[in-house]
Amino acid sequence: MTELKLRPAQQEILNYNGGYMGVSAVPGSGKTFTLSALTAELIRSGRLAENQQVLIVTLVNSAVDNFRSRVRMLLEQQQVDLPQFDYHVTTLHSLANRIVRERPDLIGLAGDFRIMDERETNAILRASVDTWLGNNTYFSADYLNPELSDRQAHSVRTRDWPTAMLNIAKNSIKIAKDRELSPTDLSDYLQAHEGQALPLATMVAGVYETYQRDLQYNNALDFDDLIRYALQALQTDAGYLQRLRDQWPYILEDEAQDSSELQQKILKTLAGPGGNWVRVGDPNQAIYETFTTANPKHLRDFINDPINIDVPMPNSGRSGVPIINAANRLVDWVRNEHINPDLRHALDIPHIEPTPPGDPQPNPNAADCVVHFMTSGFSAQKELVKVVDSARRWLPDHPEETIAILVPRNQRGYEAVNILKNTNTPYVEFLQSTNATRRTSGALAHVLKFINSPDEPKYLAMLWKVWNRDQSDDEATQAIITAGDTFLKKCRFVEDFLWPSADDWMDQLDPTDENEPLRDQLLAFRIVAKRWLNAAALPIDQLVITVGQELFITPAELALTHKLAVELQRRGVTGVRDLSEHIAFLGEIAKNERKFFGATEEESGFDPEQHKGKVVVTTMHKAKGLEWDRVYLLAANSYGFPSALPGDQFIPEKWFVRDKLNLDAEAQAQLKALTVGDDYIEGEATQAARIEYSAERLRLLYVGITRARKELLVTWNTGRKGELGPAAAFTALADYVEATNVN
Repeated sequence: MTELKLRPAQQEILNYNGGYMGVSAVPGSGKTFTLSALTAELIRSGRLAENQQVLIVTLVNSAVDNFRSRVRMLLEQQQVDLPQFDYHVTTLHSLANRIVRERPDLIGLAGDFRIMDERETNAILRASVDTWLGNNTYFSADYLNPELSDRQAHSVRTRDWPTAMLNIAKNSIKIAKDRELSPTDLSDYLQAHEGQALPLATMVAGVYETYQRDLQYNNALDFDDLIRYALQALQTDAGYLQRLRDQWPYILEDEAQDSSELQQKILKTLAGPGGNWVRVGDPNQAIYETFTTANPKHLRDFINDPINIDVPMPNSGRSGVPIINAANRLVDWVRNEHINPDLRHALDIPHIEPTPPGDPQPNPNAADCVVHFMTSGFSAQKELVKVVDSARRWLPDHPEETIAILVPRNQRGYEAVNILKNTNTPYVEFLQSTNATRRTSGALAHVLKFINSPDEPKYLAMLWKVWNRDQSDDEATQAIITAGDTFLKKCRFVEDFLWPSADDWMDQLDPTDENEPLRDQLLAFRIVAKRWLNAAALPIDQLVITVGQELFITPAELALTHKLAVELQRRGVTGVRDLSEHIAFLGEIAKNERKFFGATEEESGFDPEQHKGKVVVTTMHKAKGLEWDRVYLLAANSYGFPSALPGDQFIPEKWFVRDKLNLDAEAQAQLKALTVGDDYIEGEATQAARIEYSAERLRLLYVGITRARKELLVTWNTGRKGELGPAAAFTALADYVEATNVN
């Protein structure tokens, strides 16, 4: 039997004898290993009866397989007969789905209900918002900036305002469901309300009612319904709940800092009074609060509850001591010195501690570590150029090490990728979508536009450019492509080019040797365009595959084409007359307005070790849980990491809204006033949201810093207009690093 070498905190966790236990695990402390080891120990020790399981609940699908393989490996090392059913790893949504599927009758659902994905629910929600706005045309007047020109106001009402209301409705409905409020509940509260007008709450209630009715009409649930219905099922049938408690006597929860109140209730209900529930997480890494109903407060309260067992995991072998010191300095500065006292709650202890001597995961040698804060501010573009140039110079001397550029937003990542590509620097995109995904989707969308409107010369000309998309960049080839584009745009009737009768549009070209290459290319293009038009009667998946096999060359593009074809077919819209919906879907992917992963790595888990010698570009959010030898953190300015002080700018506050209101926060405050009875004072929620947003950004900076093993380089830029300064946290850390290096 292989003996595990454990740190004191890990050994204390493996000595667990039952009850509620909270584990605050710093970055790189080995929480996945520890939870897996605890699972193996519970199985090995014989504490499970026949047909019982350890239930492991994690945040994302990519972690499920990781846990399964680790538990199996540990059991093999300890020479334990491999169990077939002694542990079950699941995400919380999958767990909720299982509970609801098993007993839909408990919540009045038909057995054949289906779960709508985000794409489908967004479409229903958008229709609900559009309907409500159409019936309340003067609603926007309450909130639009009165200084907008007539032209700006018209543009906002037709484009920006519906999108803003869609996001507000989506977030507010999510919160309503987390608070177990139905559309009927909100309607009843509105009817009973006699105080001030609450227009945003009224909008949310109206949209929620229509949205939920459409879900019911389709016998469908969204992901938030799953959570609340699962809890309702558990609370409805005591016998069913007891059976599940008997099946899962031990519940181990990973990434607990990202749990919402409702998610926490489900696991607490399953564990029961006197049950066995281990929650592992790091409140300092709670970076999804802005986008979800999660709140690190829930885990903090659980850990600090004197009734529960509290075991911190402070040791981490991921980073060198200089990087650990920078992370700990950020924690101390935030807690004790932040220029805005309202933000001193953002980060908490424990500090990160290096691993003890003899640990199986020793920290990198401090002498090999670099921590550098570039105090000179660059323009937004020059920052990218400088960082890419630095990464290019580093790569040749470190072929067996990993490197990443971490950006605050996807768009910034795409800009970095373009520079890497143009400088022939090996890179890997790990963003919302890859450049290849966007280009492939865009090319297919243009082909479908032509097939859908074959009489439009502009679509014919665009098809020509798509067909020539991978031609060489030499001047002669590009001249042919440009000349063909100009020529086809002049073709008033497309049929004169595709199906010439007596007069061939091609005869418009002068019969000279100079035009012969263009003529040959146009004749070949004519054959392809006609072939694609003739395939228009095929089902959408076969049409896309037919086009893709002729348009694309690389295995990645062909694989993505197949995946897109399957998705389009799954959407259930067929026929040429409906291609506009498919075009819109592909266009959203091409413009990065919709997530669509062309590779399986996003679903199975990204492994930086598989990309040595290449620059990984990803966001700080997606970098959570990952690590690299060398890490660049970009855009550490006062916009990306504000301090919630007068003059700061905030991404959630839209330029077209009066008084810099955060309408999302104001909507939630109005809902609270409506349902709880609190007074609503306009603007207070906006200020509170600034505090919480700034707190989350500080945690995001902490996450970014702790991704680095040996080298950490942090930069800031002056923004698009040159008006930004470094973030207060950047300045504090830069001063600390400089003083440390001097001393």
